[in-house]
Amino acid sequence: SLVVPGARIDGLAAAEAEAGAKLGGAGFLALNVLNEGVARALLTKLDAVTDPSVLVVKRSGEVALELNGFVDRETVAQAAANASP
Repeated sequence: SLVVPGARIDGLAAAEAEAGAKLGGAGFLALNVLNEGVARALLTKLDAVTDPSVLVVKRSGEVALELNGFVDRETVAQAAANASP
């Protein structure tokens, strides 16, 4: 989940994404897009970074799906299930 710490909607979006990851049997990580190192690393994989967003990343490091904006837990769970081998 891509977030700006302290932004209310980002916190809500991250909590929903975390719940969806758990439902989908996937791991979860919130990434602070204000951290320059994080932002640079993300931009090597993506054309742009939007917050809040959810990235579904395969074990290989490939971004399987990018969901921009607030995403409900059921959508995250389905995306995680679809991306697993």
